[in-house]
Amino acid sequence: MVREGGGSGNSKYLKADLLDVIEIPEEGVAVMLFTTEEWEDRVLPIRIDITASFSIKKALG
Repeated sequence: MVREGGGSGNSKYLKADLLDVIEIPEEGVAVMLFTTEEWEDRVLPIRIDITASFSIKKALG
């Protein structure tokens, strides 16, 4: 879940879908890209350890 909204108190949570996991072996990291229908063509990138990306890809099939 992704929280959307400012500090005004009327924030909401969105269900985000994992779009892709991109590995960057030169840096030893990976980036998970999340998106929602509400964001149209925007994504939320989250940087993770490359070993975690292996486990995530394996779990997703």
